Amino acid sequence: MPLYSPNYFSMIKLCLFVFIYIFSINRICGTAFALVMVHEDSQTKRKSKINNTMLKTNKKINKGFTLIELIMVTIILGILAAVAIPRYVATVTRAEQSAEDAVISNIKSGLETFATEQLMEHGRRMWPGNPFHALETTPDGFSGDSSIANEDGEWDFNGEQISHMRGDNSVYHWHYSRGNTGTGTETSGSLSVRYDSNDYPD
Repeated sequence: MPLYSPNYFSMIKLCLFVFIYIFSINRICGTAFALVMVHEDSQTKRKSKINNTMLKTNKKINKGFTLIELIMVTIILGILAAVAIPRYVATVTRAEQSAEDAVISNIKSGLETFATEQLMEHGRRMWPGNPFHALETTPDGFSGDSSIANEDGEWDFNGEQISHMRGDNSVYHWHYSRGNTGTGTETSGSLSVRYDSNDYPD
């Protein structure tokens, strides 16, 4: 082939074109790869920054109490419990005593009314066999099953004792006697003070 023939120049131009094309593709790919790497690096740094921020936030959120703080809280709760619980129990006890006193006071008033009515009708004072029969309205919790109270808030009479069970399951009693109603041997009835199961009155 002649050195300066048209075909020779065509081949040179084709080779030059292929070289420029390959070089351009290589540069474009290199630039694109570099951009991708920069973008990924930027995303990685951003994610790392976000993760660090979240980690710090979580550390602040998840920060627990120290041992000293827990000990102090426990001591304070113990002091409050030591003071509050006995006062609460004492308050509940006084409230139940007051409720019992009110019921017994009503029974006494009812017995006096009953005795007065018996005196007017029969010429002598008498109390009923069951003290609750002297009341127009029996107290809440009155069972009437003639036994010792065995449920919270229950009132009962077993023929000898009035009994009441409190909310703490303790049972208190009042000894009751209607007296002697026989002619010539009448004796007044009696109602004792409150006592528990371990303290029978003299």
